[in-house]
Amino acid sequence: MTLPLPTLKNLSEWVHPQYLRSLEGARIPETIISPNPFPRAVFPDFFRPEVIDAIAQRAASIQTAPGRLNIGAARRAQVEWGPYADPEVLRFFCSQGFRALLRATLGSTFRLKRQAVPQLAHFHPSSGGFNCHNDRDQPRDAVALLYLTPYYPENGGGCLQIHDHKKEIVSRIQPKKNTLVIFEVSNTSWHSIEDMRGDWVRRNILFDWEKVDERA
Repeated sequence: MTLPLPTLKNLSEWVHPQYLRSLEGARIPETIISPNPFPRAVFPDFFRPEVIDAIAQRAASIQTAPGRLNIGAARRAQVEWGPYADPEVLRFFCSQGFRALLRATLGSTFRLKRQAVPQLAHFHPSSGGFNCHNDRDQPRDAVALLYLTPYYPENGGGCLQIHDHKKEIVSRIQPKKNTLVIFEVSNTSWHSIEDMRGDWVRRNILFDWEKVDERA
């Protein structure tokens, strides 16, 4: 039986209460957003438990297949991809509230990239990671990652690693279930994925965003 999702009439039924003001365009707390070495935000426990469980359940039914990213950084990874096109989830990410959160995080207006279906990434146990890259060779202006990893072991690797301009690691983000990561793509948005260690599955949904010209 498919777990239900709430309607969009009340976003408080979707997200954790601590993030409601962020969906109204309020300033993002300093504990969430980091301006250096490039603007990004990490929202742990973003959705209410029943919502993330429903999103994860729907993801589990998606058929994935080995795919090759158009970046040399991913050559060592054992990852499968599949389209995550659940209409209720997409409506949330296209909502005025979530776009207000994006604007409050990155300082610009974004919309889901047209003709780009969000992708479910399924990393096999003990997969290699992604080498350091900045996504500038990808047709997107910003990224949102929602982690659905069902179980994350201590010292399991697989972290999203943030690099400075010298390519040195300055931060690691664990791929724990219900963590949302947002960052803008730029010449300085260097990041990598750590090799995985142990028998666990790393899973996330990748949303591509494009910047909106507000002068138009």
